[in-house]
Amino acid sequence: MQRPDRRRERTRRQLSEALIALIPECGYDNIRIEDITERANLGRATFYLHFADKQELLLVTLEGVVDELVAQMHDLPTGPLVPGSTTPAQLAFQHAEANKALYRVILQSQAAGMLLGRLREHIAQRVRDQITASLSQMGISRPSLPLDVMSNYITASLLGLISWWLEHEPNYDAGQMAAMIQQMNAGALLAMLSEIS
Repeated sequence: MQRPDRRRERTRRQLSEALIALIPECGYDNIRIEDITERANLGRATFYLHFADKQELLLVTLEGVVDELVAQMHDLPTGPLVPGSTTPAQLAFQHAEANKALYRVILQSQAAGMLLGRLREHIAQRVRDQITASLSQMGISRPSLPLDVMSNYITASLLGLISWWLEHEPNYDAGQMAAMIQQMNAGALLAMLSEIS
């Protein structure tokens, strides 16, 4: 098994960190390769040893952010929600708050469409797992609405609200936003709790 090249990983991380730092300052579209290499204290030739262009660096950087959230969600318990437990919505809002500039790019950039789709699929699966566990605990085997519809509805509302929150920056923190979306989705979940007769 080949050992990871630590110098290569460090250089790629430096370039990613430089891009992350520059996005809120300049906006992604205004950043030049020279800006990135200057911020990373690396040469332009070094950049091209690792990335073909700025967009490739962006996608690798965004992929790292998505992977981080996916890993955190993977660690959530799949059973029914209990008071005080961390929900996918809480994790998503906290992660978005910690990575605001990159989330704006993920949620609004066509280049990040594939990553957004992957994130959407993962969140929907976690939501589906929790709904399934809750229904099982309640003895409901045939909900009135399909699980795929409900889990994707909740996921779309979550990502849409995160996008709005980041764009408008209202005076609500991540915890408040997560609590509000859970309250709004409670009505939708109630609609599927009755079994099909």
